[in-house]
Amino acid sequence: MKIWQLTPTDDPATDWRASNSRGHAIVRASSERRARQAAHIAFAVATTRELGAAISSCPWTDPIRVRCTELTTGEWPSEGRTEILVPEMSFNSARDAIAEMR
Repeated sequence: MKIWQLTPTDDPATDWRASNSRGHAIVRASSERRARQAAHIAFAVATTRELGAAISSCPWTDPIRVRCTELTTGEWPSEGRTEILVPEMSFNSARDAIAEMR
């Protein structure tokens, strides 16, 4: 597995209402696509909208709104399952959902 850092860009058009995390994330995953999917699953939240308004979507899978870089050094082990390493998840539901991706 590889270690990925997902960093939100400064794009002012990014709507973060559909995400419960707005900071950077560190994810262990086999690919960038899997890292983005894991962040999406872990951080996506349902939103409401006004009739006729644009639908808010979780930005973690969008390379324009979130930059994804492979980390080659760091404190996180590459061995293990796909997992959100930072921020630390204080609940198991995100990990369980990510495990279902396999």
